[in-house]
Formats: sequence, C-alpha cells, structure tokens
Amino acid sequence: TKLRPMNRQEYARYIRFAFDTFIAEAAVASGEPIELVRARVGNPPPEPPQNDLMYVVEHESQDVGYVWIRLFPESPGSQ
Repeated sequence: TKLRPMNRQEYARYIRFAFDTFIAEAAVASGEPIELVRARVGNPPPEPPQNDLMYVVEHESQDVGYVWIRLFPESPGSQ
C-alpha cells in the first residue's frame, strides 16, 4: 500500500465527487433545494488550493482511496 500525489485528472474527478457530495449534504442539512445551495456556493476550485495536499491510496496497483490534507502554516505552533 502506498500514497502518491494526485495528478490533474484524478483531482478533477475527485473534486467533482467531493463537491457534489458536499452540496447534497448541505442541502439536506439546510432544508434548501440542491439547486439553490449550488448557486450560492458556486463551483469547486479548478486546482487544489496552495495549502492542500491531495494523495491517492494505492493497494496492489489499484486506487482504493484518497487522502486530503489541509495545512495551516499560519497557525501558532505549526512551524
């Protein structure tokens, strides 16, 4: 089992799935229609934010999961 950085195509596929899931969950939590939540939130970022690390988990040459790490370099104690 190993981690490897996501490439652009993997990021585009993953962020679409993650963003659609986020929109659906936000709609349920707020009681608003999905279309309204989507219009308010906008689109997912086309590229990973600078402080985000995105990895693919591989096991026996198969992609089995993802790891998304958000760094907070400006937080006290992060240096």
